[in-house]
This record gives sequence, C-alpha cells and structure tokens, in this order.
Amino acid sequence: MNKLGIGDNAYRLLSNLGWVEVLRPMKRFENFTYKFLRSIVFKKDRLNFDNPDHRVSFRLLNIDYEMSLENFCLEMASQMRDSSMTLGIII
Repeated sequence: MNKLGIGDNAYRLLSNLGWVEVLRPMKRFENFTYKFLRSIVFKKDRLNFDNPDHRVSFRLLNIDYEMSLENFCLEMASQMRDSSMTLGIII
C-alpha cells in the first residue's frame, strides 16, 4: 500500500474502524485490505428514481455481505464513532 501511496490512509481508516487491534496479530494487513477493496461492489439502482435502493456488496474475513448503501454508510459511521469514543476523539 505504501507503493501506491495509500499506506497511511489505509491505516487511518482501519484504525478509525477499530480493526487495527483485530489485525495486529498479523504481520501485515495489506492482503486483508486488498481482498476487501477488490471485493467491494456498488450497485446503482437505475430503475427507481424516487426512492433508489443502491446496494453495496463485499467480502470480509471470508464472509460475503450485501446491504443497502444507506446501511453501509450508517455502519461505517457507527464504527468510526465507536472507535473515536474509545480513543477520546469527538467527531
């Protein structure tokens, strides 16, 4: 990730999500991040303009997930908020 120039950003994201402690036993978490980033797919609902149901799917720790874009954003924000509270950061 450092070769791509995203090492610090990836670490910050994983830290904000509270995943660094989970990944710390691994020597390096680049493969974990690559697998996640390679698997994430955004599906735009082009049929329903009034109330679209955009979807996100991804694979994490050998489990496939699919959810609405709204729920994905809420989960990510929740993880960031929980992690920041642990660190004493107000967002």
